[in-house]
Amino acid sequence: QAELRFFKVIIPVGGKTPIHTHPAPMFVYLDQGELKHTRGDVINYFSSKQSLIESNNGEKHIVENIGNKPAVLYVVAASAVGLPITIHD
Repeated sequence: QAELRFFKVIIPVGGKTPIHTHPAPMFVYLDQGELKHTRGDVINYFSSKQSLIESNNGEKHIVENIGNKPAVLYVVAASAVGLPITIHD
């Protein structure tokens, strides 16, 4: 059964996620802060009021708050009941 999930995620200053993947596609809006997104050798930077899409076919990645205030993200995941949002390595 399909399920749409909505999250508010806060990454503290200097915070970094563990390496992970997503089994469902996600739309991410960065409301506040600055992020470094590392997927293998590809590094992207995002700042306040920008958005990105995480594919369920994406490789493992890490997200790091490189700003001077907490990063506030709003995330919408198009998922299925019982499917995890994030899979840590």
